[in-house]
Amino acid sequence: MGLLRFLSRMGAVGGTARIIAKQFNHYRKLHPDRLEMTNQVIFRLIIMDRFSILKNKKKEDVLKEKAWEISGLKELVIEILTIEAGFLENSIENQLMFEEIIEEELLKMGISSDDL
Repeated sequence: MGLLRFLSRMGAVGGTARIIAKQFNHYRKLHPDRLEMTNQVIFRLIIMDRFSILKNKKKEDVLKEKAWEISGLKELVIEILTIEAGFLENSIENQLMFEEIIEEELLKMGISSDDL
């Protein structure tokens, strides 16, 4: 494993994925009925939780609107990292590596491939 990959897994990329997975699992346990509580509703709850700590209403509002279109947790993590850490400012090669790390970390946290 290269140094950048290791640092990404232990740092912002992997850490954000693990936190988002933990929150998703928490809300899914509280609300197992997927018809009543869709993933997109859970995504909005995660965003509200995250930005209540970070105190950035503008970024929170942008992400909450995007939440209705986000198809899975990997995409949610990427959207958060785009706003918080400049994900898209990285090279395509690094973005692809980060996506692999995000997916691996989400799967390790028990997220099903259907929710990726």
